[in-house]
Amino acid sequence: MNKEGATVNARWAVVMGLLLAIAGGASDLGAEEACGVPAGAVAGDLTLESCTYTGADGVPYPADCGALIVPENRDDPDTRLLALPVTRIPAAAKRSAEAIF
Repeated sequence: MNKEGATVNARWAVVMGLLLAIAGGASDLGAEEACGVPAGAVAGDLTLESCTYTGADGVPYPADCGALIVPENRDDPDTRLLALPVTRIPAAAKRSAEAIF
């Protein structure tokens, strides 16, 4: 194997090691904790708190950030819950229009 091949293999070894370390750390968490679902949460819960959203233009905007709790499988009443990240950015215009999702 040449020097270039050894360097590529070493890089892959580092990347794989990091991925395994991350996966191993997540496996120590309970299913609810791994998904970011707070204890006692139920499907339909929406939590929001003030935050700042930085747009693609690099400008920070006041926003509300949080999570919407949803079932992983709506057809299974015993399914685990997932936390979907939510960011709500108020319209900058005084005259509002339809919301954009």
